Amino acid sequence: MKKINRLIAVLLTIAMMLTILPVFAAADGGDDDGYITVYISLEGFTIGNGFFIEPFAVSIPEGSGVDVPTAMMFDEYGLTTDWFGGWLQRIGGLNYSAIEVPNLIMEGIMREHYSQEMFTLEWAGVGSVDGSLGAGDYSSFAGWMFTVNHELIGIGVDEKFLNNGDVIRWQFSLAAGMDLGVHDWSEPFFWQEDKTALIRELLSEYANPAGVQFALDVAINPFATDGDVRAAFAALRALDWEAAMERALTRIVTHVSAPNFGTTMGEWAILAVARSGFDAPDGWFDGYVDRISARLDGIRETQNPNDTDVSAPQGVPNGNWIYNPATGRREVRFADAQSTENSRLVVALTALGFDASNFTSTVSGYTYDLVARLGNRTDVASSQMWGERQGMNGPIWNLIALNSLGWETPYEISDRDWVGGTTEANPITLDERIDWLLDRENATNGGWALSGTAFDADITGMTIQALAPYYYVNAEVRAVIDRTVTAIAVNQRENGGWGGAGFASGYNVQSTAQIIVGLTALGIDPTRDPRFVTESGNTPISALLSFQDDVTGGFIHPYGGNVNQMATEQATYALVAYWRFRNGMRSLYDIRDAFVGVVKVDAASAQIERAYIRLGESNSAILVVATFNGNGRFTGMGTPIQVNESGWIDVNFDISTGQTWRLMLWSCENLMQPLDNPWPR
Repeated sequence: MKKINRLIAVLLTIAMMLTILPVFAAADGGDDDGYITVYISLEGFTIGNGFFIEPFAVSIPEGSGVDVPTAMMFDEYGLTTDWFGGWLQRIGGLNYSAIEVPNLIMEGIMREHYSQEMFTLEWAGVGSVDGSLGAGDYSSFAGWMFTVNHELIGIGVDEKFLNNGDVIRWQFSLAAGMDLGVHDWSEPFFWQEDKTALIRELLSEYANPAGVQFALDVAINPFATDGDVRAAFAALRALDWEAAMERALTRIVTHVSAPNFGTTMGEWAILAVARSGFDAPDGWFDGYVDRISARLDGIRETQNPNDTDVSAPQGVPNGNWIYNPATGRREVRFADAQSTENSRLVVALTALGFDASNFTSTVSGYTYDLVARLGNRTDVASSQMWGERQGMNGPIWNLIALNSLGWETPYEISDRDWVGGTTEANPITLDERIDWLLDRENATNGGWALSGTAFDADITGMTIQALAPYYYVNAEVRAVIDRTVTAIAVNQRENGGWGGAGFASGYNVQSTAQIIVGLTALGIDPTRDPRFVTESGNTPISALLSFQDDVTGGFIHPYGGNVNQMATEQATYALVAYWRFRNGMRSLYDIRDAFVGVVKVDAASAQIERAYIRLGESNSAILVVATFNGNGRFTGMGTPIQVNESGWIDVNFDISTGQTWRLMLWSCENLMQPLDNPWPR
């Protein structure tokens, strides 16, 4: 039976009459009307049951003890209680699941503190038959205890008075408080991080809803580290990065009305918008493709496959092409030393669902290959890869471009002795491309640099993006990247971002953007990995968003400067990379999903109408749409469709509410062999 003295009953009645329901509020001082805000929760982490009642805020009269919010909590959730004076004996109505004592707590119990004979866990039970939990259950030392601001309280609830902002955590203990990690008069089995400030932040009106569940998981985890707590803070304090991404994308499509070939207002703008699924204006993508087609049609022909002369008269685009009779395609080279002109366009066209090695001009109908000459040497007499004279950028972006369509199987470049010094005996192999980058690791300060030995966030982030596909299949790549990730963390600034080196020196958004893209390509969450959450709770994402202009949605360069188009495009595609990571999609430059699985979904009818399939070397394949419930369990699939050629095919598959779906392509020759890894949508 609940035993609460008359004074407590009166206080409770007043509080309930004035508040009706618990009031959620921040703890920035008591209310003017004589009320304070405190936070309270009910927890069973010692028996593997997490929160019985998640933390919530209540408004109570000043001068109240712990008994007031405690009684309000039990009344609000319909729980019964037994008391012995000011000591809680038992709670009824919990209906908790089977207990599962964490190993660290179990080990502590079985050590010198308590003998096994005195500890009588009823392992055969699946929780209390009557749904209650209290003193003596599972252990002669078991019972309910409470902390206030991470301090275990050894007096009754009516004797511990509260201040504004106090955090009360009721916790079930199996070992007289030794398993709670907060014992003050004897060393506990482990030390739990103080979650007081985290719980206050969790219930603040300013808390980011997207970070609440993560923060709750950290708050109830008794073994969460300091880094975990900081990461939870960062998640709660994070600005609405999705809204920021939408604003930035809107800025791009409105400010760049006619995207064209170029380092700004061109390929990077196309990449950001295409990889985000953002609803671009009608004709925005098509206009870009038409302008690229016209540019390709305008460059000159050469008869010399080793021709590095790409100069052109004024008004004519730089570059040259040579006709390959074996493929019927015009193979393009845009620049002498810089291969990034080709690579950049390969990435953009791939993001739009085009095969950049087989691109047909919408103006002339001629077919162009932007990929083939990435297999060139610098010239016929050189052992250098084309782009190597450009420095780090050339080989980095060549590899990113070659991997964009096939994350695990890069574009195949034929070894023809007439192509720019690349002979059958001297091909540019994948190993050569990888080793070239590994050999240039910055041995002094980690990562990679455009020049010198200073840590260079821009080049380091880009190199990780190029090498990410090989992290799990190449031990040397993995070792170098692991060292690099450590160097990235060491060089992070307290504001959460990075500065560049050389021409990009100083704190800037581009450096932070490249690191974000690199980390997400490795599967690292830049907002929750403790290595990248600073002592003050800043993260790479919060650092990046600090550069966004409040008026235009664009991004500034340098810090404190004006909106800059290059900064805007790089910051935006970094946010897109993070968005893709958070939604379980392929990384920014793993663009297979623009081919196997480019789908048209009718939102109104929740139906997958069409899908664009690229078969590659396969002559035919079987397409299957499978559905899964919220727990990831298979629930059904559509009628298998045989695909005999690349292109758009009709699917017409209905998606039930709450279902996720996967588009899978299987080889007709071997039905046990998927042609592409399925991914959830």
